[in-house]
Amino acid sequence: MKGAVLKRIGGVGLLGIGLFMLLGRSFGTEQAERPRVSEDLETIEVEGQPLASNAQRLIQALEFLGAPLPIEITNALQVAGRARDAPKIQQLLDRQVLFVVTLNPEARVKVTRGPAPAALQQ
Repeated sequence: MKGAVLKRIGGVGLLGIGLFMLLGRSFGTEQAERPRVSEDLETIEVEGQPLASNAQRLIQALEFLGAPLPIEITNALQVAGRARDAPKIQQLLDRQVLFVVTLNPEARVKVTRGPAPAALQQ
């Protein structure tokens, strides 16, 4: 379900993903369920330009909050963003997702563990 978070959390968008990632980095999480790997996540076809712009804003927001993405990921996201390569951007961001949030039509929320490692940041 690559990019599933983007589709399922709707208006929250990439900033919401960043906050989920930040929460995971800040507070950590313990869960018995096997963490998903980015290969388990489905790629959703989206336009490259808006996704690239949102990815750039996510990079800036995480840097501002003091929890930047690793430099390799940041550089790869910037290259993919300039190329408007939506599948590559999704692949890079999917590895950083701590929680996969699913909203069904009845507004029921399901949260599962994402592929990002949980780490306590003090």
